[in-house]
Amino acid sequence: MRDLAGPTRRRGAAARENLVYFAELQQATEPGRRCDALLDRFALREHADRPFAELSRGMKQKLAIARALVHDPEVILLDEPTVGLDPEATREVRGLIADLAAGNATIVLCTHHLDEVERLCSRAAFIAGRLVGIHEIRRNDLLRIELAEPFPPDAIRSLCHSLRVSGTALLVEPRAEVPEIVAALVRAGARVAAVTPQQDRLEDAWLQLLAEARAA
Repeated sequence: MRDLAGPTRRRGAAARENLVYFAELQQATEPGRRCDALLDRFALREHADRPFAELSRGMKQKLAIARALVHDPEVILLDEPTVGLDPEATREVRGLIADLAAGNATIVLCTHHLDEVERLCSRAAFIAGRLVGIHEIRRNDLLRIELAEPFPPDAIRSLCHSLRVSGTALLVEPRAEVPEIVAALVRAGARVAAVTPQQDRLEDAWLQLLAEARAA
């Protein structure tokens, strides 16, 4: 989605003209009415007569998504839809994608923004020499233990498969039951403020996969 109007658009074509062209190309039913509805949906109506080149990058991205919808497809392919956008435009485009995902269409999203995957996707996979499903690398049984103050975690190391320290928080993959881990911390003198289940962040899972691949 980088040159979003594609090489076939006429130089200086207005946004609506651009959209109608692709609607007719895709043999959409009632292309004019369909395009007007999409311009309204994506808040582009007031910019419909502006040349494509004069639109902001965020508007161009929204117009590209509208163009992909002119023939009401069952599957929508989006490649890096928020690349290069400012935070406001990024939020707006993500909101549009979330709305589409809540409908009947299937969206295939390619992106390097892993927070975008966590926000928008119901299923995801990495390509790392092979296709790797998130369920293969992401741990879902982590615990985040918030302490009242920093405390050495030695008392529970033997009760965990893995343990990470971040300030006053411990992120552990438990080997023992939660009450046993909390009791061990309390006996050692730690003041436990909260215990919550937590998934691996997608970014952490991806970096761990890369580290394992490089070490192999």
